[in-house]
Amino acid sequence: MPPNLLAGRLKIRHVLLIDAIARRGTLVAAADDLSVTQPATTRALRELEEVLGVSLYDRHSRGLSPTLFGEAFAAHAQAVVSQIRQAGTHVAQLRNADLGTVSIGVHLTGSNALVPRAVEALKTRHPRLTVQLNEAWPRRLLSELASGRLDLVVGRLAQPTDEHFIRVPLHDEVVSLVVRTEHPLAGRDGIDLSELSDYPWIFPNAGARLRGELDQFFSVRSIPLPATGSRPLPTSRRDTCSSPRIRSPRGRHPSTRDCRGW
Repeated sequence: MPPNLLAGRLKIRHVLLIDAIARRGTLVAAADDLSVTQPATTRALRELEEVLGVSLYDRHSRGLSPTLFGEAFAAHAQAVVSQIRQAGTHVAQLRNADLGTVSIGVHLTGSNALVPRAVEALKTRHPRLTVQLNEAWPRRLLSELASGRLDLVVGRLAQPTDEHFIRVPLHDEVVSLVVRTEHPLAGRDGIDLSELSDYPWIFPNAGARLRGELDQFFSVRSIPLPATGSRPLPTSRRDTCSSPRIRSPRGRHPSTRDCRGW
């Protein structure tokens, strides 16, 4: 028979602990997040595992790794915490009508143009509303969104989400290939795609999402991947269709093609 979690043995502190471990990754970090001692979190985790009758985490020298049961219970715990936070927010909004706080998670893609305009429009309509912006990596933002700490996230989210999330495409991006003004490709029209692999490139790091898209761009067209330059550098991205624009650093656009034309 399944454990009766409504009999009183399951406490809200157990749920908060699992939520904190899922977000922070270790008992030490979870204890810090909850402002309790590590022995207290160890004891609470042991109590919860006794209530459930299963082991939620495998213990090893590097910390904890969730078991199948741990992953399943963590998902429910985060949903419960999120609902409790939303309940408190809902009551506060009903009490204060036009007062309140909107917490927005942003990643680099969405923070430079979309978010400032949206915040300006929102503050125009609701001047007494407080808007909080939180910048982090997508994985962390999704975790904060699931826990209810964020109301929405604007950015480039590569991780898949389930039915508990609503994803709305806001815009496409164009990848720009920047060359010096004296480069052989600068100033030319009608550049053949195969020519792109004739010159060394400076690519994003191997683990970057854009690097994977560039690798795929060349692979599906059976074009050899260009040789890499000396080292990877940060890449500027704006409005993505996985197609390059070639431009010179002085603002000239010698060869610009619409995404649909590639």
